[in-house]
Amino acid sequence: MRTLLIASAAALALAAAGCTETQREDAGEEAKEATDAAGSELKEAVEKVDIEATAEKTKEVASDVGSAVKDAAGDVKEGVDRAGAETRDEAGDARRAGDNAASDARN
Repeated sequence: MRTLLIASAAALALAAAGCTETQREDAGEEAKEATDAAGSELKEAVEKVDIEATAEKTKEVASDVGSAVKDAAGDVKEGVDRAGAETRDEAGDARRAGDNAASDARN
């Protein structure tokens, strides 16, 4: 691959050296025209972008994400609260069972 690249560069240099001044100028002008055309197309593409619509859509998506995160946080809180209540209930049941066992042991 490297050899092919070097050979291509050498051939291009020899071809350029063999070109007349007019041919080199024509090639330079063609390259400039191609560059100008590409720049114009890029400018046109940028001008076609609707920044306000893009910003509005981004705002909507961010709002949707925020709502989803808020809903998920609420679900997590409910789950934690429910688990805490169940744990308290189970702890109370265990304490009562322990108290009953201690009472039975004393009697």
